[in-house]
Amino acid sequence: MSTQDDLLIEKYFRESLNEQENIFLEERKLDQEFNDRFILEQHLFKSLGDQEWSFAQNLNSENVTKYQKLFEAPEIIILKSTLEEIRNNQTVDFKNEFVWKPFAYAAAAVILVLIGVSSFNNSTTSSQELYSNYLDKGELAYSVVRSVSNDVSVDSAQQLFFKGKYKKALPYIQLQMEKPGVDLPAFHLMKGVSLIELKKYNDALLVFDQLIASDYLDAQKGYWYKGLLYLKKGEKQNAQNIFMKIKEEKLYNFEQASEILESLE
Repeated sequence: MSTQDDLLIEKYFRESLNEQENIFLEERKLDQEFNDRFILEQHLFKSLGDQEWSFAQNLNSENVTKYQKLFEAPEIIILKSTLEEIRNNQTVDFKNEFVWKPFAYAAAAVILVLIGVSSFNNSTTSSQELYSNYLDKGELAYSVVRSVSNDVSVDSAQQLFFKGKYKKALPYIQLQMEKPGVDLPAFHLMKGVSLIELKKYNDALLVFDQLIASDYLDAQKGYWYKGLLYLKKGEKQNAQNIFMKIKEEKLYNFEQASEILESLE
């Protein structure tokens, strides 16, 4: 999915597509990946409403983030493939797209949630595991895509970041941070996480502290990622201090911070 595709879908739900864009949308829906994303966004839009659904205007929506992470998880991709195979063996009437796809997505979501809850409840979670469980790289990259125009360097940064090629991603991220008018908090966080993964913890702390000290609306996100950094380093007390602050002051992801605190007890 490119930035252009994301903006095209958003304009559709905003009812702001012109005639040429409507034609292009129908052509893109012939692509399976695009059509799957379109259907997902359609369900989110109907379920959450206009304001909650908007990634561009409400990037902090926890419901949207959870749905996005859920449907893009590897388990869901595998399960969707299995369900499609089952579907292909059914009668023509049962293959109706309007009925089948919502059923497939719902079934996949329920199964993944059950698997996730079972796995979490039956294991002793270390600080490293907590870091991995609560670090949402998809949210970061998706926020960046929704907040900038079509830009090759942004796409490169996103793709390299997703693939775990953090050293190669950093120059592209830094390039965006030096441009005027971009969503700096999102790129601060991508840079900080990249540095964490490269074990450059002091540099990452500096990035998060700079964000916290800024006057951006998303400045408080720096606390969350700073807490994750301490989890990655195995500094339990520092992590507890940060997550306690998040919980008590109801900062970004305060509910997840409470869960982490319980796991660290």
